[in-house]
Amino acid sequence: MENIKLSSTIESARKLGFKWQNYKSSTKSMIQQWLREIHNIHVEPSFDYLKNDYNCIFNAKYNGKWEQYTRYYSTKTYEDALELGLQEAFTLLK
Repeated sequence: MENIKLSSTIESARKLGFKWQNYKSSTKSMIQQWLREIHNIHVEPSFDYLKNDYNCIFNAKYNGKWEQYTRYYSTKTYEDALELGLQEAFTLLK
């Protein structure tokens, strides 16, 4: 299942300009780095101790100003929150 999700995420990133030859491997963390360094979009999964699950915090720069917002996915793993966060970040690029 993880390979299917990763493949889908890489394909989505590739359509938006991610070129993995610039990176040593094509992983979610590399896509996360690409979003951060190229597009000023920071995707940060975070554990919510009160809810006992993960959410995702986004910081993105628009028109020279940083904006922050949180998406609550209620996932049980960091990896799932990162996957959903990356997919959400892609919508900011379209």
